[in-house]
Amino acid sequence: TPEAFTRLLQPLRVFHAEWIDLRLARLTDSLTRFRETPAALATCFAGAIVVQAVLVAFYLAIAHSMRIPVGFAELALVVPISFIVQMLPVSMNGFGVREATFAFYFSRFGLPLESGILVSFVGAAVIMLFSLSGGAVYLGRLRAGAGIADVRGVDAEGLHAVEDLDLLLDRRVDGGGALEAVAERLVV
Repeated sequence: TPEAFTRLLQPLRVFHAEWIDLRLARLTDSLTRFRETPAALATCFAGAIVVQAVLVAFYLAIAHSMRIPVGFAELALVVPISFIVQMLPVSMNGFGVREATFAFYFSRFGLPLESGILVSFVGAAVIMLFSLSGGAVYLGRLRAGAGIADVRGVDAEGLHAVEDLDLLLDRRVDGGGALEAVAERLVV
């Protein structure tokens, strides 16, 4: 039940009680709404499956472009596991652990170890390339004279979130002061 989940997370109140209480209340409310509308939960689950399938197809296209004979079913195992493993806080951006996961599973599929590393590296490089191109377009629009609100198409409330991000970046989270200021604005 949502209330049991909230009780389980109560020890987190040690860090910042008011902020944690607000987040736990929102979480409990969201879980309660999902319990009341199981169709919404099913839709979210289906959306997550579609996203994973698209990511598997992305890596499949990369593997096939390099003539590596791996199938959708094999990548449907490797890709989600690699995303989970790369969240472990042992490397920067998952480098190394993602490649090790691909290499391990590719070798289990009877493919060369190097092909798994290559598919992983090329996939990460393509994702970074697309991310950087989007960042370049964003910065180009800012330099062309468009304001942040014009570029992002946000209203005044959305602009506060952008300003909060700018505050964090400008102060580089100096001892938590900037982070507390942003959290304070989010609570209000």
